[in-house]
Amino acid sequence: IDVTGTVTADGLEVSGAVTQKVSGNATLKVHADTDTSPIASLELQRGANDTWGADIYTDYRLRDEVGDLFIEQGSSGNTVALMKLGDNSDISFYDDAGTSQDFYWDASTSRLGLGTTSPSTALDVNGTVTANALISNGNLTQINSSSSGNLLRFQDNIWQGAIYHDSGQIYLRSGGSTSSQNRLRIRGSGDI
Repeated sequence: IDVTGTVTADGLEVSGAVTQKVSGNATLKVHADTDTSPIASLELQRGANDTWGADIYTDYRLRDEVGDLFIEQGSSGNTVALMKLGDNSDISFYDDAGTSQDFYWDASTSRLGLGTTSPSTALDVNGTVTANALISNGNLTQINSSSSGNLLRFQDNIWQGAIYHDSGQIYLRSGGSTSSQNRLRIRGSGDI
C-alpha cells in the first residue's frame, strides 16, 4: 500500500523491519525478531543519519532483549540505558552513564533499592539519606554502625548536638556550629 496523507486503521501488523520518515529528519524504525538477531526495537531517530545513535542529536528506542524491555538513548556513537522493565516485573532506572542501576524495584519481594540491586528491607538505601523528619511507628528504631562516629546528629544554624559512639561508649554531645563537647558519657559497663 502506498498512501500520501493520513491513514486511519483498526490495527497495524508489522512483519520484518520497517523504516518510516516521520517529519523532517525524524525517523521511526521497527525492527522485528529474526533468527540471527533476537532483539526487537522501536526507534525514534531525530538526526539525518540513518544509523542508530550516530548523530549529534539524541535518538531514543524501546528494545526487547530476551523478554526484558529497555528504554535507551543514543547519540554521537554512544548508547545509554535509561530504564529496564524485567520480564519478572523488576524495574531499574540507570545512572546517567547507563551502567549502574541506582533505583531498583524488586517485584518478587516488594522492596525498593536506592544504590543497591539487592534490597534486604522494604527500603534499602546504600548512601546518605537526608530527611526533614524520621518517624517510627514500631516499637524499635535501630541504628547500625560498623565504625565509631555519630549515630544521630542534630544541627541548626547555630547549635549542634549528637549521639556519638566510640569503643563501646556512648556520648551525648552539644555545642556551637563548628565544635561540640561531650556532655554525658555512658560506658559499656553502664557507668555514667
